[in-house]
Amino acid sequence: LTTTQSAKFGYKFEHPDTWKVNQKPVKTHMDEVLVKKGGGTEVGVAVDPVTIDSIAKFGTSREVAGRVIGVERKKDGVTGARLVGVSEDERGGGLY
Repeated sequence: LTTTQSAKFGYKFEHPDTWKVNQKPVKTHMDEVLVKKGGGTEVGVAVDPVTIDSIAKFGTSREVAGRVIGVERKKDGVTGARLVGVSEDERGGGLY
């Protein structure tokens, strides 16, 4: 496995060595990384600012993830999207 991470935004995830890390040509998030396997499978991490005091006010981590997956499914050209996992991390009084 290979680890892709961002020290600046505090995330990391592991993926197979054969998957390729791609940077999107158009930045639509503060930070974004896509890791692609051949055949259309891809996994991504996106970091966006929020204007609420806590993500918990928007819903549980699973509820927020469900909303994001719903938006992804509606995008043109997307043939499927599913939630693989959800985790939370509480640091400095904030929920991540």
